[in-house]
Amino acid sequence: DGITNAPSLSGSISNPSQVASLKAGFGGLVDISDSLKSDGSFSLDKEKLEQINNGSQTDGDRTLTLQAEDASGNVLNTTNFSFTLDTQVAAPTNLIVSGLDGSVTNDNTPTITGEAEAGSKVELFNGGELVGETTVNSPWEITTVVLADGVQSITAKATDVAGNVSTASLTLEFTVDTVAPQLNITSP
Repeated sequence: DGITNAPSLSGSISNPSQVASLKAGFGGLVDISDSLKSDGSFSLDKEKLEQINNGSQTDGDRTLTLQAEDASGNVLNTTNFSFTLDTQVAAPTNLIVSGLDGSVTNDNTPTITGEAEAGSKVELFNGGELVGETTVNSPWEITTVVLADGVQSITAKATDVAGNVSTASLTLEFTVDTVAPQLNITSP
């Protein structure tokens, strides 16, 4: 999919004995021959890519150009590698209990709705316990597992396609009450 939160690139050059220099850049090219091993393989981690970029990279679409040259400065090969850098995801928002009027429901498997980054996985938690999850197109909805009677404190986290995990959403509090009131007659 070309989306990453931790960019790195590995590759190899055939006939490495013909290569005098290996250059890379996100615009202008810089020499990265120190990354080229004798077998023709190379690896560029996040720190090396930031060095090539002359600083850290911001989120967005990127194209890295790689160029191999011989001892005379002739270009042997040029290739481009495109990817999307995505290092953050927002917490889910607008959590509500479907059909809830007020703050009490007699449904112990309520459906929670909200909004999150399209394509992300949303997980619902009641305290620290996972009570539901889905992969979403926003808006999303999740029917929870059976919840015990009492006050519920629901939060949601999103994990996007790049693997970034959001902070928890604002807490949605409501009460589940499935016990009907009893009427006791004590005198005739």
